[in-house]
Amino acid sequence: MTHSKSSSQSDKGSALILVPTLTLISILLLGIGVDSVAAAFAQRSLDTLGQSCALKAAQALSPSAFYNSGMLVISQQELQVDLHSCVISAELPSSLTITSSYATAKGGSVEVILKALVHPPIAPPLLRTISDIPLTTIQYAQEVPTAN
Repeated sequence: MTHSKSSSQSDKGSALILVPTLTLISILLLGIGVDSVAAAFAQRSLDTLGQSCALKAAQALSPSAFYNSGMLVISQQELQVDLHSCVISAELPSSLTITSSYATAKGGSVEVILKALVHPPIAPPLLRTISDIPLTTIQYAQEVPTAN
């Protein structure tokens, strides 16, 4: 009889350890899942912004304004100004911070590279600098000649 009583108490003791441990692991996995979904949405926003800026930059390249001896000549400085204004005017989620942007033009096509950091919503404030997730998007757009 004494043996079954101590076995029952032993089971209660292991449950006292097992339940909080499993609860902590479940909360940790839930936090990682929420942060991963937030990063995926931020990447989608960054991709959309990159494509939008690439399209705007490609539309700004007018063949009639930039043609010089049969080749499209594009001012790299002008392109950077257009990209900067596109990024500044964008409405981004508060968790997303653009860290760098760069655009290059080759012929009639534009390549836009945006780098950003996303701040996961669940990360503790003390770990935010460690837990920022870096994101990058590279988007291309080609100028479409307009009919005159």
